Amino acid sequence: MILRIASVFDDPHAYNYWLEVCALLFLVCLLIRSIADKKFVSKVNIIFGAAIVCGVLDVTLDIVAAVLVDHPDVVPERLNFFINGSFYFFQLCFPCLLYSFILYISAISVKTRRKMYLFFIPSGLYFLVLLSNPFTKLVFDIDYSLSNILVHGKLFMGLYIVTFFYVALTTITLILLNKKIEKQLQITMGFSLAFIVLMLVIQILFPRYLLTGVAISFSCWINYEQLSTGDLEDRVTGVFNYNAFVNYAKSEIDFSKHSNLIICHIGNITKINSTFGFLVGNHVYKEIGNYFNSLGNNFVFRISNSRFIIAFKEEEDMLRALLLIKSKFDHPWMVDGMEFGITVNGYYMKGNIDAQTTEDYIEFVTNLEYKIKRNNEEEDFILVDEATIKKISRDKTIEKALRKAIDNNYQGFEMHYQPIYEINKNKFNHSEALIRFTDPELGKINPAEFIPIAESCGLAQKIDRYVLNTTCAFLKNHPNVDFLDINISGAEFYHNPSKEFVEIVKKYGVNPKRLVIEVTETATIAYPDKLEKFMKDMIKEGFSFAIDDFGTGYSNISRILQTSFSIIKFDKTFLAENDTAEKILESMTSLLKNLKISIVIEGVETKEQYEHMKELGIEYIQGYYFSKPLNEKAYIKFINENEIKA
Repeated sequence: MILRIASVFDDPHAYNYWLEVCALLFLVCLLIRSIADKKFVSKVNIIFGAAIVCGVLDVTLDIVAAVLVDHPDVVPERLNFFINGSFYFFQLCFPCLLYSFILYISAISVKTRRKMYLFFIPSGLYFLVLLSNPFTKLVFDIDYSLSNILVHGKLFMGLYIVTFFYVALTTITLILLNKKIEKQLQITMGFSLAFIVLMLVIQILFPRYLLTGVAISFSCWINYEQLSTGDLEDRVTGVFNYNAFVNYAKSEIDFSKHSNLIICHIGNITKINSTFGFLVGNHVYKEIGNYFNSLGNNFVFRISNSRFIIAFKEEEDMLRALLLIKSKFDHPWMVDGMEFGITVNGYYMKGNIDAQTTEDYIEFVTNLEYKIKRNNEEEDFILVDEATIKKISRDKTIEKALRKAIDNNYQGFEMHYQPIYEINKNKFNHSEALIRFTDPELGKINPAEFIPIAESCGLAQKIDRYVLNTTCAFLKNHPNVDFLDINISGAEFYHNPSKEFVEIVKKYGVNPKRLVIEVTETATIAYPDKLEKFMKDMIKEGFSFAIDDFGTGYSNISRILQTSFSIIKFDKTFLAENDTAEKILESMTSLLKNLKISIVIEGVETKEQYEHMKELGIEYIQGYYFSKPLNEKAYIKFINENEIKA
């Protein structure tokens, strides 16, 4: 059935298209501005740019179609079919692009995004109907016998139905993915969708007034302004900035595929700034930016003052660029007639980053210097391969597990106690408290793995509080245990938590003399003054200190003796069966005995080792020869059974 379009007012023209003309001029200006602002770095910006282009074509064709309808006597039928069919095509493309925009701006996984592409089936089917329209007349027809030559067919309203479908789908997606989209952008998108609906309703009720362009231009404008709040170009270097890298990661990165990145840290710029001034330094940065851009086939981002990230699609391009960068920075740079020696180092990555979110990906890439130790300052570029990525990813997974456990009242943490045998008293009168951690998904994690991670991400101090509270409760419940050795992080000494530690011990009513705080050799070097102040404050309250793993660090014996340690724990390396280790241990034992400093030897595993340490006059023995670390129940059982026997 064919329905004739009725004229709303007595007017020589069928349509009022001047609002469309204004909207078109606005969209053209917006398109020029968006190109000038260098915003097409990511799929998000490409899709948004495509939406503006689609809007320009849609409104242009709408105006042309309206003019042609007003002049039926001079317009060929085929041209009318082509213009109107193209107009409807682009009109339907716009809401589809809005839906795509939401899918990419939310940074959902590629797998999820592919599933959501199924929703493009309705638009695909209607596009087929439009293509067949010249033969079927199902959408519209051209009838020159009528005053208004354009008539609507049976499926014309399908255009509005499909459009409303994508507006509704975009709205629902916006709501469901609200946690993945910035709040301000949610508000902007919601407002623009509501305005589009309003314009469509008015268009249906009053077909004479063309409002498609008004809806499109308004939607593009307010979303563009929101996207423009973070400019994507670094004005000094001419490359993209950190905001652009975030957008790039959100839309361009497929977590299931390899990332090919070069992360560069530029050296000597601070010296150039201080010597020649910031203007010259900025000129140097500009030259560096131009050079990185000239490498081709890449995106270049300046993510901080002297750090750049160069992203490549192909590994071969990255490796070729890496050689060029090394060669370029091996020679002085000529800038404004002056010669500058500029250094560069960093990382090059070729592997699949196992990131679950864009935030994880960005955190991984921008913090590599904190995750990978550089062996020396001369080292230029470190390879970040699959094995390294897996190690860093595991560290990140463990960090998340630690945070979750701490937030859940330390669920998964448990204290174990390794008995320490005192030879002179023939008694297990104390032990070393050792923390253990088990995650429901990762299983048991070795302390040698999770403790350095906890220290690097600022969780060590929270774990120390757990250790101190748990061991104090243990000592309170078991008065027959003389004392415990506890390990705390070296980072504690920087803030001197002596008052807090004393309060915790007093809360449990435990005598501080029953606690020995173990300090590693590394900590004595890292925070010598802070450590000394902490030790003095704690010793004044009755605590004792032991130096742990002596022989594995770099501190000398004279420095150790200047500090108030009452126990020195020798590392198991001194158990090696060679003359050098034995002579050192023998002389150290004699010296420390004269100074009335107790000695613990760790890692004793055989009877022969035990007998030999006994001959040397070692006071305390710790190791698997007697017992592995035990949980509280097993430990109490062990010391009760061995109270009067070794």
